[in-house]
Amino acid sequence: MTRLRFILGILAATAIGVGVVIAARRLRRRLVPSWSGPEAALADIVVTLSIVTVVSDIAGAFGAFRAVPLALGLVGVALVAVRFGRGADASRPVAATRARRRDWKPYAVAASIGVVASAWMAQLGQIWRNGIFNYDSLWYHMPMAADFVRSGRFMPVRLYSADLLISTYPAGSEVVHALGIVVVGSDVLTPFVNFAWAGLAIFSAHVLGRSTGRPHSTTLAAVLVLALPVVIELEALSALNDVMGLAGLAAAIAFVSIDGAAAGGVGAGDPDDGEIGREHRGRLLLVGLALGLAISTKMVLLAPAMLLALGVVLHERRERQTRFRHRAVPLGAGMSLTGLFWYLRDVIVFGSPIPTVRVGLGRFALPTVVTLGKVGLMIPTLLGRSDHLDVAHTLNRSFGLLWLMMVAGPVAVAVVSLVRPVSPLTRILALVGAGSVAIGAFAPNYVVRGTYLLLLSSSRFLVPGIMISLFAFCGLFPLGRWTDRATGFLTFAVVVTGGSWFVTPVIDLWYGRAPTPSQPLVAVGFAVVAGVVTLVVRSQHRARNVSVAVVCALPFVLSVIMLPTYLTHRYRQPDLGGARYLWADAHSGRTIAIEPFQFFDQFDKSTGGAARLPLLYTYPLYGRAGANRVESVVETDGNRVTRPDSCPAWWRQLRRMGATEVLLLIPHSAEPSRYVGWTLSAPSTKVVARADVHVAGAELVLAAVDPTAEGACGDKD
Repeated sequence: MTRLRFILGILAATAIGVGVVIAARRLRRRLVPSWSGPEAALADIVVTLSIVTVVSDIAGAFGAFRAVPLALGLVGVALVAVRFGRGADASRPVAATRARRRDWKPYAVAASIGVVASAWMAQLGQIWRNGIFNYDSLWYHMPMAADFVRSGRFMPVRLYSADLLISTYPAGSEVVHALGIVVVGSDVLTPFVNFAWAGLAIFSAHVLGRSTGRPHSTTLAAVLVLALPVVIELEALSALNDVMGLAGLAAAIAFVSIDGAAAGGVGAGDPDDGEIGREHRGRLLLVGLALGLAISTKMVLLAPAMLLALGVVLHERRERQTRFRHRAVPLGAGMSLTGLFWYLRDVIVFGSPIPTVRVGLGRFALPTVVTLGKVGLMIPTLLGRSDHLDVAHTLNRSFGLLWLMMVAGPVAVAVVSLVRPVSPLTRILALVGAGSVAIGAFAPNYVVRGTYLLLLSSSRFLVPGIMISLFAFCGLFPLGRWTDRATGFLTFAVVVTGGSWFVTPVIDLWYGRAPTPSQPLVAVGFAVVAGVVTLVVRSQHRARNVSVAVVCALPFVLSVIMLPTYLTHRYRQPDLGGARYLWADAHSGRTIAIEPFQFFDQFDKSTGGAARLPLLYTYPLYGRAGANRVESVVETDGNRVTRPDSCPAWWRQLRRMGATEVLLLIPHSAEPSRYVGWTLSAPSTKVVARADVHVAGAELVLAAVDPTAEGACGDKD
């Protein structure tokens, strides 16, 4: 891949993207003709993302996830959408509050965004030199994207470890990363994807605030969520999917908050008929599209999405007296268009839309997948820990110095919303937020007693409920002095929470990396730049558009500049087994089999424990643009997987896979697995790469194999 290939890909994608955006705008004018300004812009973004999502899902379902079919599909849908939206009414201004000329709150918002952006960007230089090093990103997020690019299809499911659990996950976010690889031929844009979703979440919060008269406090609420240490540590510059889910939820809430009749001045009339009725149904369709984008990323987001959808249906019935079908049908249609695909795939493959959870009553239940590891509930497991790990300390690591407010706040907000006279929307958000936190606390997940890292990872499931509760918190107080106080408190919370990541950084337990001492200076620099941009933006409308264009173009400019360095040095670190990645980059069309290992094996010290974790860092083995196939060596039997239990079974499975190489691991402090002996003892096996992974205390061996050769198991054949 060269800079020319990158630039040509971006230009082609931009040309097609402009057409899709124009089509999305025509559709939006048909759905909600009275919207304009930020409200219309947010709707345009969600409709654009929905078009791309639907086309990608259809292409992947039929094995056509390639550049040309995707381009033709997007162009075709855009032409149909433009024709459908022809004759739509021009947008009318949306009623919104305007900030006072000398208000301090915009500067507080800009400075807060600068602090959080600096924390998110802190590892950018290291990412471009070494590649993405987030654990889950290398394990299954980016391997899924690479598989989509390599095969051009989303089915059948692949195995990313010796377990089916990961294969059941929705992959809406991974499709976005795959699109980036298709466009530019590399994953160089991947670090910026979550940055874009974070920007969408903040923009959605701003639109929510415009509708409720609290634009600064709601924006700060979203910034505060993005400033949580668990979000910075796991989501920034990685391929994790939580921020995409947060952006979808925030956009849905923003659409719910927009009162079509009041905003457009359409006038009174029958809420089920005429222009008012059409606009209400269009607004609910947009809510559904945004919720569908959220649930296409994680199953755990089904809880807040369904609770919010239920609240919206009940709210519409009470406030507008609309018929049930005029509420439920557009909402359900929107969610189905953008979020149903992956759950239908699980029904086809596993027999249940949520294969990891038992769905049914008594003997009448849908099938579930059988996992080799231990799947438990986060809160009960933590309460039953045997090593008395300090819960307050670990929660501080996840949610910052104000962790008690983050954990207990949703319950307090829900209680206050029930006893104080607040708007129906605020009460709905408060109850949905508290319910989402409660459900997230009991979400099934890999949980091991006394393991700090798993608590840090599992605490992500509380973040959607915390965000919704913070939005509700902004609506608890009447407009005026109390709103200013709430804005000041949220600014303080952002600075304390985001700043705590620099003072007491969350150290990456896998690689021992931590923020550098210079990062506080970077934070100040970002804050100053954000303040200057705010002054420019508030001065004139044209400068605002220029600033937005510069921010959007910056990632692409930086990617072009750093592209040669990234492609030359990514995943070359000797301590991470860079030799195997160097070999994979130089080859294509290979089928690399991985010694069977699943997440829970890291806690079995008899087999090497955590020293075997590098077996899950499989993404770089795919080579550039997903040129190789990588899969764990296991046998599938319906909804169950088993590891080969004999040498003949091992080689038989390698033969079925068409394996050309096998990745093995030899721990320094434990006996290697039986798979190592079965492979290396074969006469036809040849070692092509070896690497000593110092941080894991093990040696990685990449061996070329010939599964069709005789005598692989000696006298056991």
